[in-house]
Amino acid sequence: MLRQILVPLDGSELSEQALAYAQNVIAPNGRIILLSVIEVPVDYDYSLMDIPLTMVTARAYDEAEFNKTYRRVYDYLLDKSRNLTASGFEVECVVETGVPADVIVAVAEKHKVHAIVITTHGRTGFSRWLFGSVTQKVISLLPCPVMVVPGTEAERKPEPVPAKAAVAQ
Repeated sequence: MLRQILVPLDGSELSEQALAYAQNVIAPNGRIILLSVIEVPVDYDYSLMDIPLTMVTARAYDEAEFNKTYRRVYDYLLDKSRNLTASGFEVECVVETGVPADVIVAVAEKHKVHAIVITTHGRTGFSRWLFGSVTQKVISLLPCPVMVVPGTEAERKPEPVPAKAAVAQ
């Protein structure tokens, strides 16, 4: 069994499905690192030749707004950590900024995790090409074994169909 794993969460129910799998593959009293990545908008300064010279994030993202977002994301991870802690796991909550796949790999390397347990959102076709896949990028960089959990959407209840009004003839 694994002693230390990384579980990236993006706030969606699909990403949270990785938590059950993580609990099944980690050793009792193992350490789970919950990670969320905040993507900060980047603003570019351009020269006359349209070559980006510097990336300026301070202008693009208000510091007070960032602090509010950071706190909300950290509180979300703390909430998810409660059940894990109650089950006897050591849990660390990490919030970072950057490109999600790059940050996931960097955190995995920094903490020397034994595996990453990540959910795929299952995009296909054009949307997969357009948006890319964080999971696919993490796999391509492969800092350690990566367990990919297929995300499944919860079955949605059909919307009630309103009764049609009777039309008098």
